[in-house]
Amino acid sequence: MLGDAGSARTEASGIAVLFLNAFSGEGMGGGEVQTLHLARGLVQRGAAVHLMCPPGELAEAARAAGVVVREHVFRASSLLTDAGAVRRLCDESGCGIVHGTGYLTNMLARRVRVDGRIAAVNTVHVVPGASVHESGSRLELAARSALDRFTLRRVDGLVAVSEAVAEGLREARLVPPSGVRVIHNGIDVEALVDAAREEAPVDLPAGEGPLVGFLGRLERVKGPDVFVEACCTLASRRQDVRFAVAGSGTLAGEIERRLRASCGERAAFLGHVPNAAAFLRSLDVLVVPSRSESFSLVALEAMALGTPIVAADVGGLGGLVGESGAGILVPPEEPGAVADAAELLLADQTTRDRVREAGLDYARRFSVERMVDEYLDVYRSVLGGSRR
Repeated sequence: MLGDAGSARTEASGIAVLFLNAFSGEGMGGGEVQTLHLARGLVQRGAAVHLMCPPGELAEAARAAGVVVREHVFRASSLLTDAGAVRRLCDESGCGIVHGTGYLTNMLARRVRVDGRIAAVNTVHVVPGASVHESGSRLELAARSALDRFTLRRVDGLVAVSEAVAEGLREARLVPPSGVRVIHNGIDVEALVDAAREEAPVDLPAGEGPLVGFLGRLERVKGPDVFVEACCTLASRRQDVRFAVAGSGTLAGEIERRLRASCGERAAFLGHVPNAAAFLRSLDVLVVPSRSESFSLVALEAMALGTPIVAADVGGLGGLVGESGAGILVPPEEPGAVADAAELLLADQTTRDRVREAGLDYARRFSVERMVDEYLDVYRSVLGGSRR
């Protein structure tokens, strides 16, 4: 899946890039964390980095890292109304690259592209079709795919965050003439470990028994309902196990009610947690029961912190956990299998130690420095005359 992380540091002076990010929810999702890592790394290497995004945590953190931020709320109508403003910002700032970080901003970057002057780079974080697991209808999915395919010729550099995403793009015929490159997400292991040393959330369930948890968006695609059903099964088998859910989303109310109903005082619903690393470090087992997953940053962060994982065998998540040996893979949408795997990890210290060590070793291969180097290769390629 990934070679060794060691590589010579590549400087970025002379490169000017404008990132577009449309996320307006609470905190930062995986895509926003990666955008921040990349932007910060580029600034440190001498690039001129600009960002258009809604007000919020990403805007604040990027500004603190030396990124020039213009706060802007993107909507579906932005494809029709915002291209001129983004193009003017590129001209004013001298940005020769506009980099989309999600479906809407990828499409906008393609509209902004000017042959010979502004290049469009797209990062795809999800397997094509994943939106059907959330609120997207099949009709909406077909319309998005058609628009995507129609505008592919305007993509100078296409990046997939995992082999699973790249393969999905190929199968859906969503790869431009310039091809697709896989650049895995990066993590700052030292920063994670430092953050994890801080005090764990105070509102974890009382008691001293092992803690099984979920961290992620509370949307159907992430499988929090599967986690709650698995908790109910595991709670009936072991009276000492505690449970915790951290995250926010449209299913928050439903998940909190079901969790409390099935596990009572042995469960805690934390909502958004400002220190995800401390929460992950407090867990004895992390469950990642996604219905679709391109990569799973939370699983990689858990590995870096030595937290064993139970994960659904889907997309890039299955490849990540399977290759690393950092946990147990189970079939998707099978809460009974989740409960069985979590129970095995809790009961078998030898297995738990083995997967913990495997995860610690594997996570070190996914450095932010490696990710920045690989994106710089893409930028230099599109600036060097490979535009179509």
